[in-house]
Amino acid sequence: MKLNLRTVFCISMLFANILNATSCCSTQNNKSLQTVCAKKGNIFGKTFFSYRPQDSNVARRMVGVIDKMSKTYDDGYSLVSLGLQYQETFKRNKLAEFFAFNKNKSMSYGPTCNEFDIYGINLGTTATGAICLNPVIKNVIVDVDMCNNWDFFICGLWSRFTLPFVYSRNELNLKEACRDFKIPPEPFEKNLVTVDGFTGKAVPFINLRNAFDITRPFGSAPALDFGKITEKRHDAQIAGLHLELGYDFYKTEDCFVGAGLHFVAPTGTKPEVQFLFEAVCGANKSGQVGGTFHAGYTMWQSCSGDQSLALYFDSIVTHLFASKQRRLFGLFIDGKTSAGSSYLLLKKFDASGAIIGLERAANLLAIESKIKANVMADIALMLQYDTCNVSTGLGWNYWSRSCEIITDDYCNPFKGNDKYGIKGNSLSDNNSTESKSTIGTCSAIETNPVFLTNKDIDSSLALNPSTFSNKIFGFVGYNWNSCKTVPYVLLQAEVEIGNKNTAADQWSLLLKTGISF
Repeated sequence: MKLNLRTVFCISMLFANILNATSCCSTQNNKSLQTVCAKKGNIFGKTFFSYRPQDSNVARRMVGVIDKMSKTYDDGYSLVSLGLQYQETFKRNKLAEFFAFNKNKSMSYGPTCNEFDIYGINLGTTATGAICLNPVIKNVIVDVDMCNNWDFFICGLWSRFTLPFVYSRNELNLKEACRDFKIPPEPFEKNLVTVDGFTGKAVPFINLRNAFDITRPFGSAPALDFGKITEKRHDAQIAGLHLELGYDFYKTEDCFVGAGLHFVAPTGTKPEVQFLFEAVCGANKSGQVGGTFHAGYTMWQSCSGDQSLALYFDSIVTHLFASKQRRLFGLFIDGKTSAGSSYLLLKKFDASGAIIGLERAANLLAIESKIKANVMADIALMLQYDTCNVSTGLGWNYWSRSCEIITDDYCNPFKGNDKYGIKGNSLSDNNSTESKSTIGTCSAIETNPVFLTNKDIDSSLALNPSTFSNKIFGFVGYNWNSCKTVPYVLLQAEVEIGNKNTAADQWSLLLKTGISF
């Protein structure tokens, strides 16, 4: 059996390394492929953070349960567990860099081009200042878990049903005046944000935080409908209905080895990107199918039988099917990915090429598409010591997900009669554009307008690269042994470290109770 466990562990580590090595991915767009994943280092300028699903936690599911699943009874048995877990991210700078336009949690802004990280006119403010991000994710999870052993029907057959209810709260914590300077807004220059014939009043926002948060138009530009930034977002959903059917093909008093089919119904939150850092419960409403493998081996037991040391292994590997989601795409500027391009101010032209107004890039680039991830793996190894009624354990958990992929030809927002070009610093009452302007810089004015096409849409800012995390967890619990009925209660602590800034660093506490009968 020792050899079997060693083999299982080596195979799992080989799979984990292969999954982690997937550093690039592609997206389908009009049947052409484009690379969308960073190969190394921290990434920045993203518009969506694909968080580790709250229901993907083998460490939570195995404690207090896997040792009892190893028991054999002629008439079968049932295990019912209830877990209450709190999670919170730390190392907030890493998450801040993920969203920032400049690889830094702090971004300057002002009313002139090429001097600040953000050219404020794009968002409707002439103020000068700086903003910084300090994001945090907080989750409360109520996990209902039921296992049934069907030895009386087929020896070794078992089933499992898990229902995780999640309350998730995201706080971007956007703050003003991260640096010393802060200059209030001045009136807009004539025709800078208005088109001839427009009767509305140009109202600059008092600062950039105000411009991100308040949904009202300015000048000839409409309100920002997507990618808005607010202090807190929350959601409460069933993260995913987990169903398993498995079989222990080797089972003795000292060890067991089994495998099963694992299905996850697509419940949870469907991303809509109305807000930049929206709260999401579950795996972005993606259905999953895959397999589970578990094993256990009692390495030592005292002569009296009241003390033992056992090693347990549990794993789930699934495929995430494509689900219809809305993500906030960006624009290629001069053929390159450009952080912050989702927030550029665009000129709007009619079919003949005459200027008719302004538009916010985010309102066009919030696109529905089908997104999937080929593989997600959740693997844990735990050493457990039992003495009389007390159990303690220490374990390691590895989680990984391959990069996100777009599987359909999403709708082209630049396909209709209306045409769009990047405004930059050009006046709004003429047909000129600045096609190479970024969120913080302005380029040469083109008197013959350069219109945006489908080839200018950059999906990479909306998709997450392959990622992984490592977690250490430990628990202490008490079992009330009474023949076959065994109630238990335990307390577990977890600390998880994500790969660079593509996976969250988080700590958590779990209170879990249950009964086997």
